[in-house]
Amino acid sequence: MALPRLFHNDSSHFYARHGSSLCTFVLSPSLQPFHDKALKKGSLCFLMKPCTVTIIIPAYNEEQRIGTTLEAYCRFFRGHRREFKTTFSVVLNGCTDNTLHVAQRYRRTFPEIKILHFQEKIGKGGAIIEGIKASTSSLVGYV
Repeated sequence: MALPRLFHNDSSHFYARHGSSLCTFVLSPSLQPFHDKALKKGSLCFLMKPCTVTIIIPAYNEEQRIGTTLEAYCRFFRGHRREFKTTFSVVLNGCTDNTLHVAQRYRRTFPEIKILHFQEKIGKGGAIIEGIKASTSSLVGYV
């Protein structure tokens, strides 16, 4: 399996592409003053050892797909990205199906999965914002 390619696009966003999937990473506001220094060193994670990453996965009625998605991301990052600690934050956004139970089942196998559950619909953007607010990682990405 090829590793995702990480590239810089603007002053605060980084993008990882793996096949047809794209993940956007946002530098945590607390690290923004160190942004230019990080780029000059060619590393996103030299600022915090160990580097921490949260990948936000917004979910609305995804019971059919969320399990395979979580397993694929968790297995990939466990196997290929050991230089930083990764957390997957599933943000449930007013789901009316069984998405919560599926995510909870996968969390038993993959403790790096965190679940934020919102009863009301907050939209994909709202889910991403809530995931960013709940994160304590140095880099936050979303899919």
